[in-house]
Amino acid sequence: MSRKTPKPRWLSRRIPRPGLTSHVSELLQDLSLHTVCQAAQCPNQSECFGRGTATFLLLGPNCTRRCTFCAVGKGKMAPPQRTEPDRIAEAVARMGLTFCVLTMVTRDDLDDGGAEHVARTVSALRTRCPDVRIEVLVSDLGGSKAAQTTVCSITISKPCRGSILKSGPRPTTAAPLICWPRRMLSGRGR
Repeated sequence: MSRKTPKPRWLSRRIPRPGLTSHVSELLQDLSLHTVCQAAQCPNQSECFGRGTATFLLLGPNCTRRCTFCAVGKGKMAPPQRTEPDRIAEAVARMGLTFCVLTMVTRDDLDDGGAEHVARTVSALRTRCPDVRIEVLVSDLGGSKAAQTTVCSITISKPCRGSILKSGPRPTTAAPLICWPRRMLSGRGR
């Protein structure tokens, strides 16, 4: 008789709680918000939604680039929705999040690449949810130093309440490191 070797623990996944998963989905639909989880067809979407979390996707569900490694839509670009920052802040408040992740599609069609919209979203979150920690993952913003300064000035210089340092939780800003320059044209489209 041969004995079966048990599967490693990391291979087994618990089935997420359906109530919380549908609650997050309904909230996002109710507020007309997008997540990278949905736009990029992430296979772990139900796991995150089941924990009551989501990574908010700013500036719509479509990207201006044609990156071959990404499942985010490449369609007609709509202008930025002026109410999106407030709707994201409302979603974070209703979800009761203590940590919020914002990311964005690349918007080469906008002069600032969407930097001002990102800054307005962080500002709205700070006003509505002052104790929430924020992580901001931005595109390359077309390489614009002015756009990078816009994002960094709001995410780094303005303190919030509740930190050990008495200046409050500050967002972490990161830009993607996609690949080596000699490989960029084969992986990333313009």
